[in-house]
Amino acid sequence: MQKDNAQENQVDLSQILGQIFGKAENIFDSFKEQERKDKLNVLIIGGTGVGKSTLINTVFGKEVAKVGDGAPVTQKIQKFSKDGLCIYDSKGLEKNDPSIVEDLKELLDEQQEKEANEQIHIAWLCISEGNKRVEPAEKELYNLLKQYQFPTIVVITKAMENKNFDEIVRNELKATEVIRIRSIPTILDEGYELPPKNIKELVHTTYLLLPEAQQNALARKQVYDKKMKKNNVKKMLILF
Repeated sequence: MQKDNAQENQVDLSQILGQIFGKAENIFDSFKEQERKDKLNVLIIGGTGVGKSTLINTVFGKEVAKVGDGAPVTQKIQKFSKDGLCIYDSKGLEKNDPSIVEDLKELLDEQQEKEANEQIHIAWLCISEGNKRVEPAEKELYNLLKQYQFPTIVVITKAMENKNFDEIVRNELKATEVIRIRSIPTILDEGYELPPKNIKELVHTTYLLLPEAQQNALARKQVYDKKMKKNNVKKMLILF
């Protein structure tokens, strides 16, 4: 009798484990299917040397934007794609060179014809604080993005101590979303280290400007804010 009970308990345990593993497999498959649907397409544009690649790799993980790995979209814009994350990155914005503006207009025109999941969802216009001014081409790019109604954040890179520069940018561009950031620690001449600055704020502001599907995609694909990633996993588990 005891032997029969032991065998019965063993069968019950096997069934329970089978159900648990089956449910876990279904959740995993649902996660993968959701990742396939929820793409995130980010346009990052700005001058040579403003730190676009460093910013991309800080937010989304090391080596996302390897030099030379992007597929050309236009003469001045290349595309990096990985696991549902697509980064459109300008090769640089040179003074007195109108080609980047022309290339951006060509890209934005093409975007109008695409399905929502394939369109650019957010734009980061990067301006280096070290330049101490807003270039005419940067104004033209920002106005072009506004004309096409793309959600845009002006990202002031390499932020040091010029705390008034964000006000200069706001006034000259008439921009509402302006964030001063420092992507990586910076060592000053006297050896003092300035830590990264406002990366989490940039991630959160980007999140708020995105449609819900792309909010989920950003939460999964960014690596900087661990709490956001964890909360997204909890949210998805509740849904499934």
